Amino acid sequence: MAVTARIRNSRKTSLWVQPSGSEDKSGGSRSTFKDCILSGVCADKEGVVVYYTHRCPFAEFHVRNSLVNVAESKGIPLKIIRLETMEQAQDAPTPATIFSLFL
Repeated sequence: MAVTARIRNSRKTSLWVQPSGSEDKSGGSRSTFKDCILSGVCADKEGVVVYYTHRCPFAEFHVRNSLVNVAESKGIPLKIIRLETMEQAQDAPTPATIFSLFL
């Protein structure tokens, strides 16, 4: 039997959360996260690593301008990775592909 949790947000709508790997109502398996996401660790350990997509119209501007300027002024190594395909997003070490920053 699957265990679900119901979360209410400020708009009084519900979001149903079900643990990964549990069965859905049709008996099939639900999707799961890859190990790289579950660990919460980025493979790149030097400096700051940023993953982003173009889903937010402001992400690229701030990554390519604001973040680059701050990293350069502080002498922090910066690696920028734009996720352009579904496969790249699925292989990224984060479930939040709009913008994720690792230190």
